[in-house]
Parts: sequence; structure tokens; C-alpha cells
Amino acid sequence: MSQRIFHHYSGTDPEFKDYSETWYFMGKIKGINLKNNVRIGFTNIKDRNVAGYCNYGLFFNEIDIDRAHWKQSNSWEKMNVVFHELTHCGCGRDHGYVVNGEKGEYLDTRKHLGSRGFFNDLCPKSLMFPQVLDSSCFQTHFEWYIDEMFEQCKPN
Repeated sequence: MSQRIFHHYSGTDPEFKDYSETWYFMGKIKGINLKNNVRIGFTNIKDRNVAGYCNYGLFFNEIDIDRAHWKQSNSWEKMNVVFHELTHCGCGRDHGYVVNGEKGEYLDTRKHLGSRGFFNDLCPKSLMFPQVLDSSCFQTHFEWYIDEMFEQCKPN
């Protein structure tokens, strides 16, 4: 997450439209209506461990997605990145999880493997895990991730 003064994108790149429209639709089903649509565009992120960033502006939020990461990702990973970043920008969520009403944070992924933040199959219990989820985790726990994603949402 970072701050920016001016928009870098005039709208959302068509490459992200299906994923972002699905996220907004699911949010509406869960009673989440965003005041401002978040713009999404491609950039080149130098840190190879980062797939995307949510950028907060004075009156807007927008997302940078790393072009190289996107090209090598499958559709589940792409959806994961867009949903994750939209949940930062649209819901104000950090890298954390909520299990039975109890909040936890993923500060150091290695320390948390035995914690409540993971399923028995070692998949994180939140889409807000700070790394792109394995596609099998995203598919297996998809409904859980959608519920958890919007559960703590505070629309922008």
C-alpha cells in the first residue's frame, strides 16, 4: 500500500474488468456498496515478491498490478490478486484474518503455520494472506474466502 496524489489510470484496464466486476457484484450480494470504483492498471513492480499494490489518494484509490506477474499467472491467481487488492482499496483491510470473530495478522508466514489462521490443509484462512494463494487453496476454500473477505469490509 502506498499513497499517491494524482490518478495514474483513467479507468480500469479491460484485462481486469471481469475480475473487478465479479468482486463488486459479490460485494453487493453481501451488502457492500462502494462509493468510488477503484481503478486498476498495469505497472512494473521492482519487488518480484509483490503482485500488486493498493494506492490511496486524497479522493480515490487505485491498484497497480505487476505486468510480469500477471502474464505468468493462471485465472485463479489473477482473480486472487485482483480480489485481494480490491479488498485493501475497497474495504480498508490489512493482511489479516478473522476466525470466529477473533482477528489475527499474518506478520511472518512461517510463524503462523500452526495458528488459527490456517486450515488443516495449510491453506490460509483469508484471502488477505500477504502472498498470492495457491490455486488449489483458492478453489477449495473459495466460498470461505468470499465470506471472510467481505465480513470485515468497511467500504471506502
